[in-house]
Amino acid sequence: MSTEKILVTRRFCDFHSHLRSRAEIGKEVFEMLVRLNTRLYKYVVAEPNTFLNPACSEKHIETAEDIKQYREQVESVPGRDIGCTILYLIKITPRTTPRVVHEAMDAGVIGGKLYPDGVTNNSEGGITDFHSKQLYDCFKVLEEFLGVHEFYHL
Repeated sequence: MSTEKILVTRRFCDFHSHLRSRAEIGKEVFEMLVRLNTRLYKYVVAEPNTFLNPACSEKHIETAEDIKQYREQVESVPGRDIGCTILYLIKITPRTTPRVVHEAMDAGVIGGKLYPDGVTNNSEGGITDFHSKQLYDCFKVLEEFLGVHEFYHL
């Protein structure tokens, strides 16, 4: 008798998806990525290190207002599979306050992700002081909502 187990799933989950934005990669490529990801996966976690405004490429998805704008952009893509749930994160930066986190959670984000400043693509304006009281206060809000502190990128 075999002890092997097989996991059968109809669709996978992508917990690290760079959908980007129309402003960052253009309308056609953005819409193709959204359609492809929503057809392949049941759940997609959209990474927040993307900019929505081409005039301000250092400002990423960081607030409830950014999330609303990004969600509208993603969910308005024609031909996307509505059976896929897109989950959103905010980018935690030195500008992030507990109030910003709370408002973003109320807007439906599933968490926050921090990027050390300058270590990866679109990480400019990221965290430089990992011991700041403000950062820990943001973690407390995430913990209250989720029981988890943060997603991070190294």
